Amino acid sequence: MKRLKSISTIFTAITCLLLVLYISSQAQKGNSCSNPMNNSLPSSGLGQIKKIVIQDTDVLIIGSNGGNLNFRTQFRTTDLTPIFGKPTRITDFYAEMEDSWWKKWEYPGAYFLIDPGKTLEFFHISGPGFKLNVKGAILEVGKPIDELAKAFPDFKNYIIDNCAIGFAFQMTNGELSDEFMEIQFDPITRNITSMFNGMP
Repeated sequence: MKRLKSISTIFTAITCLLLVLYISSQAQKGNSCSNPMNNSLPSSGLGQIKKIVIQDTDVLIIGSNGGNLNFRTQFRTTDLTPIFGKPTRITDFYAEMEDSWWKKWEYPGAYFLIDPGKTLEFFHISGPGFKLNVKGAILEVGKPIDELAKAFPDFKNYIIDNCAIGFAFQMTNGELSDEFMEIQFDPITRNITSMFNGMP
């Protein structure tokens, strides 16, 4: 009888473990958020999904050393060292869509792409240290996405797939740019996992 109880207990434990693994795998499948790959320019799968509209001057990148960069007004920045300090490394980056070689400035938890025309085109923040100031809301990887409520009280109406918020940049003529910004977060902890800009 004891042997049957032991077998029954083991069987129940294995069944519970398999159920947990199945639920976890389904949750992973349901989460369509994924970080842009390092060998391609950041792009969005958000398509025509509603995004929060902001001015490109509303985004300030804050370095781990406290240096500030206004992404749009300082877009002609070619040397990031005076702003963020010495990078971990600078490498050549092949931009397939543009068929040209760019420079990739890498820092712990972040990288920046500068095109041949010496224009700072993209940023990608995936670790703590670097932050974004978006209209006064300070956002950082590992911190809650709910910080966005300070600047956008209705931001929850813009959540996509329970894991991302998309931003559209408005140009000075009032039209929306092709450029976007995306902030991804863990749907369970609601902590930010990555922040980047790009093109559709």
